[in-house]
Amino acid sequence: MKYLFALFLVLFVCGCSSKVAVVKIANNEALLSENGEVITNAKYEMLFKFNDKFYKTLKNGKFGIIKVNAEEVLKPIYDSISNEYNGHAIIELNGKFGLVDSNFDERIKPQYEYINDINDNFLIVKYKKVGCVDYDNNILLDYKYDMIYPFHEGLARVENGGKFGFIDESCQEVVKPIYDYAGDFYNGYAKIKLNDKYSFINRNTEKISEVDLDNVENFKGNY
Repeated sequence: MKYLFALFLVLFVCGCSSKVAVVKIANNEALLSENGEVITNAKYEMLFKFNDKFYKTLKNGKFGIIKVNAEEVLKPIYDSISNEYNGHAIIELNGKFGLVDSNFDERIKPQYEYINDINDNFLIVKYKKVGCVDYDNNILLDYKYDMIYPFHEGLARVENGGKFGFIDESCQEVVKPIYDYAGDFYNGYAKIKLNDKYSFINRNTEKISEVDLDNVENFKGNY
């Protein structure tokens, strides 16, 4: 049977055992094998490569996942599906976010206001407040912060009520949010501000000087 293609994407995508190409048929997209066989029905508005074995689908404005052989592993019900990170992907449904694993099983049902960071051992999530959970949705750090910032040199700033502290890479609080300001760690030190005076703490979270300063810059180079 011959198909009339409105658009043929001539670059085949190499998978583990076969190559496929995304093709357009009557305003919808499908996958075509190397031998010219249309693998999927042309029922998707768009297809996006997820990895070598899977494609992200868009149908009626919703996203799902299919295998290269067209088997549907996630029905197109989600508002968004992220790229793959550490063998997982963030899913969005009705404005709430969850997580699927490499088999596309829901590890965390959509329930969070956001999932902001996928670490090797934990996720930074917001449920009214921001905290940390593991991949089985066990709470590692209570939802108690307004913000958890990206990690720098093994520590991340946390903010609550306009005060700053730090957590470590096991998502444990190592400095309570007591400072009026705290910067990211840079060359082993972070600048802090309390009562309009500045100082530094080291990576052991120890204040390195009892002298209160009017302003500071980050440590740079050697002397």
